[in-house]
Amino acid sequence: MKLFAWCLSVILLLALQTTLAPAISFNDIQPDFVVCFVLAAAFLGGRTPGTICGFFGGLLQDLATGGILGLHLIPLTIMGYLAGMAERKVFKDHSLLPLLAAGGATLSEGIFAVFFLKLLGLSLGWGESLYEIVLPQAIYNMAVAVPVYGLVRLLYRIP
Repeated sequence: MKLFAWCLSVILLLALQTTLAPAISFNDIQPDFVVCFVLAAAFLGGRTPGTICGFFGGLLQDLATGGILGLHLIPLTIMGYLAGMAERKVFKDHSLLPLLAAGGATLSEGIFAVFFLKLLGLSLGWGESLYEIVLPQAIYNMAVAVPVYGLVRLLYRIP
């Protein structure tokens, strides 16, 4: 039952991200529910759940967007692992944890994406991409991180 609830949650968050997020976007910037989910799973469960959620969440995001395979998969898997390493070192009930983690992870993922696309030959301006896209998305993810963190806490209570 627990595995079913986790899989369903990832799929529902991805569905929300592809349907609801564009409707609530601001200047074409939309929240990334899957990043917030991966971070919460890692902080509350450790490296293994964080890495698994990061891998499958990133894979589903790449498949759903039809973009370059690995653009979400690689950073989300790494983020899940690294955030999971901090699981025993953070105070899980602190309200700033999901906010700061979502902001920092979004900035890291954005830098990775800009660098990865630059390696593939797509011309992107570093400053414009980071200032106009990544930074506002980090702020937006900080806003949605708290409810997603609450959802993951509920998932960990399922027997």
